[in-house]
Amino acid sequence: MKKSESKDENNTNSDIKDILVLIADIQKNIAVDHLQYIRDVAQKEYYQYYVAQTAKYFDNAAKYATIVIFGAYAAFFTIWANVHGQGIDKCALLISALLMGLSVLIFCSFEIWKMVVSARNCVGREDALKKAGDALMSGNYGETRSALDEAETIERLRESTMAKWWEWILYSCIATGVGGVIVFVWASVKSLHW
Repeated sequence: MKKSESKDENNTNSDIKDILVLIADIQKNIAVDHLQYIRDVAQKEYYQYYVAQTAKYFDNAAKYATIVIFGAYAAFFTIWANVHGQGIDKCALLISALLMGLSVLIFCSFEIWKMVVSARNCVGREDALKKAGDALMSGNYGETRSALDEAETIERLRESTMAKWWEWILYSCIATGVGGVIVFVWASVKSLHW
C-alpha cells in the first residue's frame, strides 16, 4: 500500500506543481498585458499633452504675430499717408503700397481661413457631442468615446494643417511687407535730393 500511496502523493504533487506553473504563467501574462495597457495609456496621455502644448504654443505665437503685424501695418500706412505727395516718386509709392497691400491681403485671408476652421471645429464638436449624447442615452459607451475621438482627430488635423501653413503665410506677409517698406524708404531717401 505504501507504494500506491506514494504514487498518488507524487501524482498529486505533480498536479499541484503543474497548477502552480499554470497560475504563474497566467499571472505573468496578466502582468505583461497590464503593463502594455499602462504603456499604451501613458503614450496616449503624453501624445494628448504634447498636442495640447503645441496648440497652446501655436496660439500664443499667432496672437503675438498678429499684434506685431497689425502694428506694423498701422505704422506703415500712417507714415505712407502723411508723406504721400511730398516729392516722393509716385511710382515708388504705388509699388510700396501694392506690396504692403498684398501683405495685408495674405494676412487677412489667413485670418479669415482661421476663423472658418474655428467655426467648422465648433460645428464638428457640436455634432460629435450630439452623437455622443445619443450613444450615451442608448447605453453604447464605446460609440460615445468613438464619436468624441473622431471629432478630436478631425479638429487636430485641421489645426495641424493650419499650423503648417501659418509659417509660410507669416513669411509671405513679412517678405511682401518688408519689400514695401524697403521701396518706401528708398524712395523717401531718394527724395531728399542727395
